[in-house]
Formats: sequence, structure tokens, C-alpha cells
Amino acid sequence: MTSDSSANRVDISSENLEPPSWTGNLRRYASAVLRELSITYWEVSILLTDDERMRELNATYRSIDEPTDVLSFSTTPDGDSMTIGDGAFRCAGDIVINVPMIERQAKEWYATPEEELRRMMVHGLLHLAGHTHQSNDFAEEPMLRLQEAILDTVEERIY
Repeated sequence: MTSDSSANRVDISSENLEPPSWTGNLRRYASAVLRELSITYWEVSILLTDDERMRELNATYRSIDEPTDVLSFSTTPDGDSMTIGDGAFRCAGDIVINVPMIERQAKEWYATPEEELRRMMVHGLLHLAGHTHQSNDFAEEPMLRLQEAILDTVEERIY
């Protein structure tokens, strides 16, 4: 399924799990985050998957043989040419989200599953836009502070 709301296209698919009922809402949320970042004419693909598939991807691309919550694969280094503006869409990259891990993390960190899903969606989009972080220290990492500010600003809901 694809959407080009606000001059962005967001495609969402599922692998190793049933497509969640909230897929359309996640698409709208991702589009709202892109608008908040003033990014236009992006094509983003999002894959929703499970621990096993995420472990395989993490092992292949990061040499870490365990599942993780989110992976981003940018098609341009450092978010170069985030906005083209000429009406042509640019494939920004792919985001892979581990749905079962996000549900577990939400319990562990006393957050709702929706809040954690929103956080991982923002996190993945920021990586595609060229943002990086060296640690998970919110006090020290500008990307993580921006992530939390976007969570507070973008009101679109997923469930």
C-alpha cells in the first residue's frame, strides 16, 4: 500500500507476521513526521517483521547475531538531497521494524506499545535523513533529543 500525502510516498509491508490493522495509521504517522521535518518528495519503504527476520538482517548488515528494534537503510549517504523539490520522488530508503520487540520494550520501559512504535518510526526516519548517534544517552545525543521533541509535536496516532 502506498500513500503520497504531502508529497511523500510511504509503502508498508509485512513479513513473518500478519499485516497489523493499524498499517494505514502508521503510514499517516510517518507522513506527518516527514512534514514535521520539512521533507518532501521522499519514497520510504517500511517492513514490519518479527524477531527471527530482524536477527537475520542485523547479522547480515551489522554483524550482530541478535534481533534489534529498528533498522534503517538509506539510499543516500548522510541524508544528502533530502528534498529535491522538482516534483520527482527520491527513494530515501527502507526502515525495518521488529513489532514483537517493540511490544516487549514498551513493557520494559513503562511505555505504551503505540508510543514505542511511534518512537521507532521517528528514529528510523531520522536515520534516513542523515542523523546519527553514538550512544543511547538522551542527554548527550542531539538526534535522540530531536526524536523526543518530534514525539511530543506530531499528534497523529497509530492505534
